Amino acid sequence: EHLRLEDYNYVSMDIEGAEYRVLRRMTQTGMACWLSELHVETHALYAEENWGKWGIDAIIPWLVSGPCGVHAQVYAHYWRD
Repeated sequence: EHLRLEDYNYVSMDIEGAEYRVLRRMTQTGMACWLSELHVETHALYAEENWGKWGIDAIIPWLVSGPCGVHAQVYAHYWRD
């Protein structure tokens, strides 16, 4: 309702493992294409339920930049502090 496709829409995502579900939904619905820039901190090896998702980290920029032209940056967070 408040976003416009022509706006510069920046998202910085650090949601402790939920990023995979959110990114999946954003790509399925086309909402990812509303973004101009996406920065994601991933946690594939941080939570047991995400251990098998580390390969997704490598394709996030490709996934959103190709069809949508979104500039994406992934910060992989694999170890507990």
